[in-house]
Amino acid sequence: MQHSLLDLQTLLVRLWEEELPIRSVHLDHNFFELGGTSIGAMRVVARLKGDFGYRISPMAVYENGTPRLMAEHLLQISAQ
Repeated sequence: MQHSLLDLQTLLVRLWEEELPIRSVHLDHNFFELGGTSIGAMRVVARLKGDFGYRISPMAVYENGTPRLMAEHLLQISAQ
């Protein structure tokens, strides 16, 4: 399923909020700077794969640590 950039950003903000101890995540909040862990990143990756069909590695969460960057990354890989 192809999502728009806005849809992905909204989805990722929600995932960050579910995984992190903060409830008002913004597009430029970094997952790890807000207290995310490697285990949490693996849970995000699993949710993206299981619920939405996006296949990424946990390293992608490190490299694209904000909802804005991750949404752009997901659009790039889905276009390939």
